[in-house]
Amino acid sequence: RPIRLPGKARLDRQAGASGVAAAENRMEDARHQAALLLADYWWDWLGAAAEQQIDAQAVQNLERSLASIRRRAELRDAAPMEVDQAEAALGAARLQMQQSAGRAELARARIAAQFPGLALPAAPDDLPLPEMPQASLAELRALVIARSHEIGAARAEAERMQALADRARRDRIADPSVGVRAFS
Repeated sequence: RPIRLPGKARLDRQAGASGVAAAENRMEDARHQAALLLADYWWDWLGAAAEQQIDAQAVQNLERSLASIRRRAELRDAAPMEVDQAEAALGAARLQMQQSAGRAELARARIAAQFPGLALPAAPDDLPLPEMPQASLAELRALVIARSHEIGAARAEAERMQALADRARRDRIADPSVGVRAFS
């Protein structure tokens, strides 16, 4: 019967555990990448919706401006060309509002297509004001490095490869076999 030399089983278990840790880190990194994709799509939607609101306000302002210019033209205080220019500006603003509404709907559709289980509101909330974090940038840098799944996966993969290399080195020496032979 062969007798396994000590240390080989430990190296096998270590290589397996490191492989599992690397796979878990890669899985967490994939989840993190999905969260970053969602955040990217969400900010696109927020920006497009804010653009749509601004363009809608511009249309309202130009409609009031056109009404006042038409009134001035009736009173012969403004030239008909000014009315035409105001109508052209209003038409351009309406076009821009429709385009920004289309971009907002496209951004919302992207989120709904990529993340179908996510319940989306009809319109996003207002853009939040940016705030500086309480921690210093050096602390945040250290936190990012400590929590990095990519670094953890690379470290676990390096440990797995080291365990496999040590195991291959131990395989150079064959396991002894012990047996009893009886003759009659």
